[in-house]
Amino acid sequence: MAATTPPPARSWYKRNEIALTPWLFLLPAMLFFAVYVIIPIGQSVAISFYQWDGLGEKTFVGTANYERLLGIGDQKMDRKFEIRSGTTSNGWCCICWRCLRGCSSPCS
Repeated sequence: MAATTPPPARSWYKRNEIALTPWLFLLPAMLFFAVYVIIPIGQSVAISFYQWDGLGEKTFVGTANYERLLGIGDQKMDRKFEIRSGTTSNGWCCICWRCLRGCSSPCS
């Protein structure tokens, strides 16, 4: 009886090709999504804790911006978040729309 030789060893990629290939196709999309969507959302959350006009120095105010938005405490709600009489496009509508639909907003 002749001795049989074992089959050649398969490479790591060939052994894991079915599981790895979809991730290789998704990796560029996930990278772009993280860079252009997830990171800016995190930066927006971080900036929301500051009083800043976009050009000068930032001043840390903590949750004061959210307290003013919700009308909590001694501060009154800003006019831009109050309901405009005769229209459905109010501040809360804009906030809900942005939470549900992302950055696109029908609000003026």
